[in-house]
Amino acid sequence: MKKTLLALLISAGVSATAMAQSNVTVYGILDVNVTSSKNDGAGANTAMGENALSTSRLGFTGAEDLGGGLKAEFQLESKLLPSTGTAGASNNVLFNRESWVGLNSKTLGAVRLGLTDVTDAVNIDATVSQIGELAIASELGTDKAKVVRYTTPTIAGFSAQVGYSNADATTTNETTAGGVKAAFAKYEAGKLGVYAGYESKKIDGAYDQTHKIVGAKYDLGIASVGAFYGVKDGATQATENTGEVKQTRISAAVPLAAGFAAHAAYLKDKTSTQAATDYDGYKLAVSKSFSKRTTAYAAYINTNYKDSSVADNQSYVVGVRHAF
Repeated sequence: MKKTLLALLISAGVSATAMAQSNVTVYGILDVNVTSSKNDGAGANTAMGENALSTSRLGFTGAEDLGGGLKAEFQLESKLLPSTGTAGASNNVLFNRESWVGLNSKTLGAVRLGLTDVTDAVNIDATVSQIGELAIASELGTDKAKVVRYTTPTIAGFSAQVGYSNADATTTNETTAGGVKAAFAKYEAGKLGVYAGYESKKIDGAYDQTHKIVGAKYDLGIASVGAFYGVKDGATQATENTGEVKQTRISAAVPLAAGFAAHAAYLKDKTSTQAATDYDGYKLAVSKSFSKRTTAYAAYINTNYKDSSVADNQSYVVGVRHAF
């Protein structure tokens, strides 16, 4: 009896120790496609590429239960280029998408420290898009180094984030010195999601480039719809008043039979003055989900530039995305 009791106590102790250890998950996405693109007045160019629906990546996440509703968390993630089998890292940095550690409390919220998005404001466009990254807009505070980020607990569907990055020009993904400040709020309940964000980056030594973002999505049952609108200042102080960019994205997805779905998106970028980068266009796609992890897709992209000196573009994309 004593030996049995001792064995049970040892087993319980081992189990408790194992539960306290970090649970590490390896995950990733491989998204590879063939794209045929043609500019007006030129021949078609066909090439293999990546990242039409999602950015290809390899990552590791882990968590340790510290008790009392508190846990330690981490994430390491690197971009991949699966068509060539190489990493998408730059500046000799391995984990160029995510590299952070933090604490998460059920009652107090979560803190992250490291390389990550300053807040989830940069993901609003992809969140409300019905066509993956085919409909993303430009981002200001994505994948920054030296980030401090706080996320509130979710209360009645509402949560918020604030973040700051003081990365300098020698740090991964930075082109100019200057801190990035951001705030983000979201409300999700049932079929509705509403999002808003604000970001500010100090450049040119003193000029604050700002980016204001709002978005929403709603599942109608027969279709899901989404909308995104953003306003971003010029890239430099000299273009502050002449280079403001207004970005509009409207999208919809209709589920079909046998795992098929139809997608459509309208995209428009307009600066406060006529610019060569101003355009509008649309994207149409059909996807086939073979499982929760594997999707095949085909898309047509039509882009019309407002400046007659810039050739319009038409592209056809066929690819496969697999998550693991």
